[in-house]
Amino acid sequence: HKVLLQNNALQSLYPQGLELPCYTLLGRKTACEPCISMEAIESGRDSSNEVELPGGISCSIHSFPLANPDGTITNVMEVIRDITINKKMESRIQLLESQKMAAIRHLSSGIAHYINNPLSRINMSADVLLKGIEGTKECVHSEELKNHLTEVKELARRCDTVMKDLLGISELPRPEKLPVYIGKAVEHVLSVVAPQLK
Repeated sequence: HKVLLQNNALQSLYPQGLELPCYTLLGRKTACEPCISMEAIESGRDSSNEVELPGGISCSIHSFPLANPDGTITNVMEVIRDITINKKMESRIQLLESQKMAAIRHLSSGIAHYINNPLSRINMSADVLLKGIEGTKECVHSEELKNHLTEVKELARRCDTVMKDLLGISELPRPEKLPVYIGKAVEHVLSVVAPQLK
């Protein structure tokens, strides 16, 4: 765990760095668990980890094994990078995303409330009119009216699907890996965009 060499930046922060164990550079009193330098030496491959330091500082540590002339590995080069700003930006982006989703949820539930009620009324009215027309053969235009009312019902159903999709978008579950049926996904997308393609 001894520091053998350090660059100028680390030298200016820790003038006594070469006399101290590496974990003291991270503000620790004991060795890191797991020690990525030991992992790199034992595996012969690069190793990395992120750690929280005292004072709320976040660091990424990358350890690269250095082979001796005889091929053995007893030393590593460690690159320690301050990623505190990145972590703060990530948490800020997550906060903005959650606020955006809350706004979408609020907007979509309001839209759903104002659109679903008239859609239900349109659907019911079309049903009533279709039933009224079914028994009538005297009207010359009854077949044409039936076709128009059926189209009204289909358009109302499509609007209802769009509203459900909008509400579904605002309530996205936590991401998880699941099998996806591509055909079903394509059919869903086509059902949404098909009216625009005509």
